[in-house]
Amino acid sequence: MTVEEAINALASGSWTPAITTILGHLAHDRSDGTAWMYLGIAYSEIGHQEASLEALSNAERYMAPNAELDEAFGCTYLRMDRLGEARTYLERATASGECPASVYRNLSIFFLKTGELENALTAVETALQVDGDDALSLYAMVLVLVQIRNESLRNVDDELRSALDAVLNHPGTPADIVDSAMMIAGKLTDNVGNRQQVVIE
Repeated sequence: MTVEEAINALASGSWTPAITTILGHLAHDRSDGTAWMYLGIAYSEIGHQEASLEALSNAERYMAPNAELDEAFGCTYLRMDRLGEARTYLERATASGECPASVYRNLSIFFLKTGELENALTAVETALQVDGDDALSLYAMVLVLVQIRNESLRNVDDELRSALDAVLNHPGTPADIVDSAMMIAGKLTDNVGNRQQVVIE
């Protein structure tokens, strides 16, 4: 597997073989900022956040600032609950103007964690404007609407049902998200009359 193939393999979740290949490449070329960045992304995805930060810091040393690197830092800090740093990097990623839906989706998850629900809704709506077919953004919309409903900010039951339908009928929705969405849908049906909270497990 070449380093380019390893980077492409990350999109399918082949983290471990990609990490092995990228590490082999970096042993011969430690100045490849792009390889460091994708190594950091892969480490973050498998839960090795400190190793991710180290790799991303190396990437920053060799790359010009860019939205993808800012997003990678932001996601890693988000997973570590280092919310101040997460906000800095995710907001900086959006400042470039044109960025992928994932940046806005991750910013929405940040706002969800900090309880800024209207900002979370705006961010995930922006993600879906950029890519209305992104299954993870559709699920992020579900999570935001569940929290808005739970806090009784306004009645979003119809919007939530529509978002759940979109997630459940999307062919690219990962199986674990399908399971979660089905659980939410079941609890929404059970609780819609008495306005009880829909608990995400």
